[in-house]
Amino acid sequence: MSSNDRVDDDLQEWWIRRVFGGVTFVISLGIMALGLFIQYQARHQTGDVICPELFLDESTAHGDLEISEMGTVVSNTKRYVRRHRFNRYHGIAGMFSLGNAEDFELSFGVFFEIKKRIKRQDISLFEIAFAEKKSIENDVLNWPLKTVLSIKGKKCRDKNICIAVEENGMSYKEVEISKSYSDISYIGVITILKRNENINIYYYDRTQQCNLLLKLSEIHIFNKNLRSLYGIMENSQNARVTLSIVRDAKNLERFDEMTSHKDVFTSGDGHAISNFNAGPNFKRGGRHEQAYRGVLADVSFKQNDNKTDQIKPYYFEIQFLFDVNLREFDSKDTVFEFGFAPKHLREKHSNLKYHSDALLATVSRCTKRLRLCISYWQNGTEHKLNHPIGIYEPKYENFNLTFGLKIDVTGNEASVYHIGSDNKDILHTFISVSFTRPLYPVIGVTDKSFVKARLLTKTFVTRVYSVFGFFTYPPICDI
Repeated sequence: MSSNDRVDDDLQEWWIRRVFGGVTFVISLGIMALGLFIQYQARHQTGDVICPELFLDESTAHGDLEISEMGTVVSNTKRYVRRHRFNRYHGIAGMFSLGNAEDFELSFGVFFEIKKRIKRQDISLFEIAFAEKKSIENDVLNWPLKTVLSIKGKKCRDKNICIAVEENGMSYKEVEISKSYSDISYIGVITILKRNENINIYYYDRTQQCNLLLKLSEIHIFNKNLRSLYGIMENSQNARVTLSIVRDAKNLERFDEMTSHKDVFTSGDGHAISNFNAGPNFKRGGRHEQAYRGVLADVSFKQNDNKTDQIKPYYFEIQFLFDVNLREFDSKDTVFEFGFAPKHLREKHSNLKYHSDALLATVSRCTKRLRLCISYWQNGTEHKLNHPIGIYEPKYENFNLTFGLKIDVTGNEASVYHIGSDNKDILHTFISVSFTRPLYPVIGVTDKSFVKARLLTKTFVTRVYSVFGFFTYPPICDI
């Protein structure tokens, strides 16, 4: 082979490497760009609307209503929504099913103030525990519950208070957190960190030093039936106790007010419990005295002070399932209603539609006809009368209707949609809506018949749809 041929071969090989390297570089850039695009889209939703995470706020419920464990369903009967309150156990269950999480981090603020000398050795001031769901749901709950893992604050060494860790009733470790009863109060944080099957438990107090309480390796206790459980001292004459969830991006936990003991106070946001009335937002378990026969969602919509920051409209859906015999209703009797209202109205008024600050769509029996109609109320006035909805049927059994709500804070509008099996029709738009005061989604139900309402909000499928532009089934937030 001549030298010229070798040069030509080398030159050709160089060009091949150069082209191949360029193609590889372009592909790498493309993959990187796609990754950045996916990450961006996951954080910044595409489309015309934002889908907020909505839950029903059990602290605002009327006393006769039932709310589901996860805060997504409200009902005027126990037929579909079971409410269970602890009888003997002075505590409350969490909303977070631990068996559904591979790894998690839960942090709990602990406060107690000794009011009177504690004589009994077996009494706990507080308990953070994990138990099988079937143990929590027993009709007769015994103290102590059978827990698989428990962190307790209790009397130890006669005059001291310790944190103790137990697994399946076996005591692992005790650490003093107060040296004597002269240390009458304690404020600290307990953190439970799960990585794979390893559990690390930390605590720190006023010294702001994080201390490892206990490390458990390969314990394999977490399964789909495991729930979190929190208890506090039953006698507030001995000690005032408060447990609170440290709110951060990693925490998914909330206290479930529907499982609380009747003597336990819970905060309105579901993130603190106490054995005394710790503040104006705390309510005693088992007692709701609200005027409005309904419930609010846990988010509000308010005008942005920065006029240049144009935000997308919000959108969510509500599904109603009901059994209604319209012969039992008078003309214009409301079966259910939904819309927006300031938070203070539900405490003072049993009927919201006549108030100038509320926006409501009411579904009721049409005048003189056995049919459901929908009306719209703004500024205390009915704007659209007796618009027929659904089918002509004097008696409904397991009938459902789904409505969409689109909130345009920037445009001062709120629209109502009817969601069919294959279509989505706009029914009405409230105009000139003031969002200077926060407006909360509100749902009201009748006391004459069975009605169940369910909030439909953002799902993982929606986020996948936002990124890739396709979905296995239609996402809720596609308007």
